[in-house]
Amino acid sequence: MCFVISFGIEPGTSLGMDDVPKGQKAKLETLRALLACIVNSVSLAIFLFMPGGRTWIDYACMIGFGVSIGALICYLGGLLAIDSVPKEAAGAGLGLVGIASYLGAGLQDLISGHLIEKFQSGSGLGARYDFTSVSLFWVGA
Repeated sequence: MCFVISFGIEPGTSLGMDDVPKGQKAKLETLRALLACIVNSVSLAIFLFMPGGRTWIDYACMIGFGVSIGALICYLGGLLAIDSVPKEAAGAGLGLVGIASYLGAGLQDLISGHLIEKFQSGSGLGARYDFTSVSLFWVGA
């Protein structure tokens, strides 16, 4: 079922492309990123907290998440890094954004693992997990 996210990433990346006239560029890119953040958070929250049994809503949330994450990766990982440094330092700007992304992903992994273990009851094959706190962290991040 997770393959559905892939259907949204390509259109999301296309939405993040650099096709804005120079005078309105910063304002329009910021609005696109804000809209993508909202769609991302809402899609993830609905996917995590809606009761099961509505497959089409799950698919719609995954596509919304894929579109928004594609746009955010393009905007934050590329356009913002390149636009915020001189052309001679574009590679360094992209490298710094990449390093920060890996550090953030590692920190998120550590925090998620801690929250999952903290709210575990039992052990072995009979272990039960409460994902409420980690789901709130994921939506808030």
